[in-house]
Formats: sequence, structure tokens, C-alpha cells
Amino acid sequence: MPAVLCLFLCVWACTWAEPSPPASVDEMNVLMYGVLQFGESLHHVHQSTGDRLSRASRALRRTETLLQRLGHDTEQASRTEHHIREGLSLIQAQMAALQRQAQQTRGLVNRVAQEEVEFKEKLANLEAKLNSSAPGRIRELKEAAWRHGLLLGELKSWTEAQRRQLQEHNQQLAKIQEHTQDVW
Repeated sequence: MPAVLCLFLCVWACTWAEPSPPASVDEMNVLMYGVLQFGESLHHVHQSTGDRLSRASRALRRTETLLQRLGHDTEQASRTEHHIREGLSLIQAQMAALQRQAQQTRGLVNRVAQEEVEFKEKLANLEAKLNSSAPGRIRELKEAAWRHGLLLGELKSWTEAQRRQLQEHNQQLAKIQEHTQDVW
């Protein structure tokens, strides 16, 4: 390549130059030496430019790779953000439902507490009325309840005894029936 370039430059210089007396050998040598120096410099610039282009190309490929990774990471971050937003929306909806349920429960507890207070007041009023109207009547009712409890206990014992007696009779009857069947 430098030889072709030198030859081209020589031909160009000769065609555009005005006719002059033939140059001496020393002048031609100096001229050729300059052309060679120029060719080497041009060659060196060509090589260094090629090296620079190679380095720039490698740097560009690295940058493109990094940009692709960055794009992938950005997409993944976007998907993750979307999932987080969906999860957050779900949690917020659950929290709202729990708050509504807590309010309903709080209202129910307050209503039950109020009813309990009212029931205790009514019971206290009823006891006060019973105690003030017939103190002897309460004692009579308690004694009657105790007597009825004793009678119920005795009735239960008697019923149990009758049940056992009935079972014994049924067993004796079953034996008699078996014995009569064997005889017949």
C-alpha cells in the first residue's frame, strides 16, 4: 500500500508541476526520502487508527452487552415491581376487610356488654322486688325446691329399682320360654 501511494504521489507531482529543468540525483533522493517518510507516517497512522477502531469496537460491544443486561434487569425490576404492587393491593384489601370486621365485632361486643349491663340491672331490680315484697316467700320457695329435689331423688332410686326388677323378670321369662320350647 505505501509503495502504491508513493508512486501515485510522484505521478501527481510530476503532472501538476510546471516544466522545470531536470532534477539532480540528490534532489530526487531527498524527494524520494521524503516520500518514504510520508508513506511510513501514513502507514503508522493507518495502523494506529485501525487499533483505535478495534478498541472502540470492543468498547462498543461491551457497552451494548451492558445495555442489554441493563434492559433485562430493568424488565425484571418492572415485573418485580408489578408483583409487589399486586401483593400490596391484595394486602390493602385484606386490611380493609379486617378493619370492617373489627368494627363489626367491636359493635357486637359493645352491644353485648350493654345488654349484659341491662340484664344485671333487671336482675338486681327483680331480686330487690322479690326481697322487698315477700322475704318469707323466697325461703318457702327454696324449701319447696329442696323438698322437690329430695322427692325427685327418691323417685329416681325407686324407678331404677323397678327397672332392675323388670330386667330380672324379663330374663326369667326368657329362660322359661327357652325351657318351654325345648320341651315342645
